[in-house]
Amino acid sequence: MKKSTIKDIFYGSKGHKETMIMPRSNNKNLKLVSNTYDKLKCKLSPELLTLHQKLVDNLEHIWNNEIDFYFIEGFKLGLLIGIECMET
Repeated sequence: MKKSTIKDIFYGSKGHKETMIMPRSNNKNLKLVSNTYDKLKCKLSPELLTLHQKLVDNLEHIWNNEIDFYFIEGFKLGLLIGIECMET
């Protein structure tokens, strides 16, 4: 049987965040961000730390929504391209 990306997505072997591997270069940046964040938190007053945490939480929420939006739009675009290919 022909390999099916649709079935791979359905069965979770593709397009699933647990099966995706980030580039190794990302690890260096993640460590840098984590270390810098820990140092910054130690230097903030309790009031500033609360404000900072509120800012970070809301930025993460915005970024997560943006990632979801672009994934959905890309998926729809790919599907429309596939449908158009089948029509010609």
